[in-house]
Amino acid sequence: MSKRDVDRFFQEDEIIKFLKQDESDFRIYPIDRLFGESRFASFGLESLGGYHPAKLKLYDDLINILNKVVSKALSPNNIDEVLPVPVWRMLNTKYIISYIIIPPHPELNVVVPMAMIRNRKKPSELINDWTDPSDKLRYLKSFVPVEVYEISNNMPRAWFVSEIQEVSEQDIWRKIFEPDFDP
Repeated sequence: MSKRDVDRFFQEDEIIKFLKQDESDFRIYPIDRLFGESRFASFGLESLGGYHPAKLKLYDDLINILNKVVSKALSPNNIDEVLPVPVWRMLNTKYIISYIIIPPHPELNVVVPMAMIRNRKKPSELINDWTDPSDKLRYLKSFVPVEVYEISNNMPRAWFVSEIQEVSEQDIWRKIFEPDFDP
């Protein structure tokens, strides 16, 4: 990798600048291929994605199921899968970063709209476009147009529960990903 590529990697794009202006404690959830992007950590942004060699198994299971549920919910053929907003809230997620347009949801507000979607052939296609980077996130050696969604009522890093329910081990994941789940 050239020095120029490294320098570009560490340049703040408009999306990073927007996220850094929020001084509260929060996490981001980059969708799909952006999920494993470790670049966010370079700017002090905490992501549910990114690489860490020492993950707790239960947390890793939760994140893997979360990613599958999100993929199903955003697939073009989706009929009944719903976005796991309660789980995002529980994990202190305040912002969703997505190059896939997310259908309207009462708890999601677009705070950085995607200006350019006209050249897409399918919703999950990445666009390498260097013009008007205001809605774009640097990804690898190019920019990707994204939207940033804010989750209303995201939860703090740590919190106390008001009641507990006993659930069998087989039903725990199903229960957590129900649309009416209340952490």
